[in-house]
Amino acid sequence: MVSLTILRGINVDDIQKKVLDTIKKITKKENIFLESHMINDIGISSLDYTMLIVSLERKFKIRFENDFLMSDAISDVKSISDYIAMSVNQKEE
Repeated sequence: MVSLTILRGINVDDIQKKVLDTIKKITKKENIFLESHMINDIGISSLDYTMLIVSLERKFKIRFENDFLMSDAISDVKSISDYIAMSVNQKEE
């Protein structure tokens, strides 16, 4: 999806770090990586998932589209980070 390091002044690495930190805080797990699968690797519960989405929406001032939330596209940490980077970029245009 997003492969640029900087996207309209937004550092994608910073977004990825914030997403990872947020997931670690909510799930209370440390060994989480960009490639970590939300269910298979992290074992995120539906409550933690909801808390994560709300937290990320507030942190980045974006809204996750329902279609994205219900799709397989949100399967790993990187896909969430990429979606946020694109959403922030679209908001600034």
